[in-house]
Amino acid sequence: MQGIKKGLASTVGLISYTFVSKSVFYLSVEPDKYDHLTLDEIRVIYNSLTQDERNRAEFMFWELSKKEDCRIDSPFYGRENFFTNSVLAARSLYRCGFILLSSDQTLVPVKISKRVARCHSTPIAQYYSLGEKIHREYPIGRLGYINGMGNALAWAGTDASKLSDSMAEGNNLHCVFLPSFKKSHDNYSPSEDKMGVTMDVVRHLVVNSGIHQNKASCLLAQMWIDYLHANPTKYFLQFCASDGGTFTNSAVNLMLKYAPHYLSRLSIIALAPGCVVLPNEYLTSKQVVNLIKKEDTLITQFGTGSNHAGKNPSVLYIPHTSEHPHNFTSIDYSRAVKPYIECFKVHGRIIE
Repeated sequence: MQGIKKGLASTVGLISYTFVSKSVFYLSVEPDKYDHLTLDEIRVIYNSLTQDERNRAEFMFWELSKKEDCRIDSPFYGRENFFTNSVLAARSLYRCGFILLSSDQTLVPVKISKRVARCHSTPIAQYYSLGEKIHREYPIGRLGYINGMGNALAWAGTDASKLSDSMAEGNNLHCVFLPSFKKSHDNYSPSEDKMGVTMDVVRHLVVNSGIHQNKASCLLAQMWIDYLHANPTKYFLQFCASDGGTFTNSAVNLMLKYAPHYLSRLSIIALAPGCVVLPNEYLTSKQVVNLIKKEDTLITQFGTGSNHAGKNPSVLYIPHTSEHPHNFTSIDYSRAVKPYIECFKVHGRIIE
């Protein structure tokens, strides 16, 4: 099955690379490169832009602001507040490629698939966190989360809150939302939308192929870089659930290529992952664990790398005693995860 899936992913990925339009995500490996710019200097650059370019910079300002405080949700926030914070304004211009010297190697253009929308309300990949838990962090570092396939934003946030309460003592999770093509009748509940499921599966195969990137993976890598660069003595623990494992693995590959030195302070707990995340020369076996149930046939039969379960020390089976085997918010997963959290709190990694 793994061989068949790999061949299918390569074929779908190549077709997507050939025919799907691309855009560029600028990955900043030195986030504070232009933090020194004054508001007057920023205004000069801003005034030189076209209206479309200004809109992009303002959107980036909103995105960066929302990453730190999810209570910021106005679509006009960037336009209304662009010149109130010189650091965020400079970073917004920089990450849109509007401050780019030919000799500058700290901003890497990454080709990603252009967003495909089924309708005007199709959601986008974006940052969010748990507003009710804002400022609740472990002293040693930050926790993150990326959801799986088929989620609306509100549903992903509910799962993140459940994980926080059951596994992380109610601390905040800094999240990347992986949007679904599925339509929800109430913008919350999962649906049986077959077209949406098919489109989600195709995207999974494309990202799994490694041929090109997706915005969710880039946002994830950028979130790690931003935090670890700004906090050189702290650590980051990333949760990923179901298909979120696919995009986490893709983000790790991005880091390996462009910013491997940050990986020594990153740990990953993958819950029922659609693609397992394995250790590498920068991300050791003390920093990665994938937890799977034998009874979860969605993962054991179709998850990339699930054949390593029970054979590789970083891919473990856990007992199934209650609820649906793919329910990663269950008490079984909570019990399995807690020892890793306790270790992270002391050592900055999940295995001593």
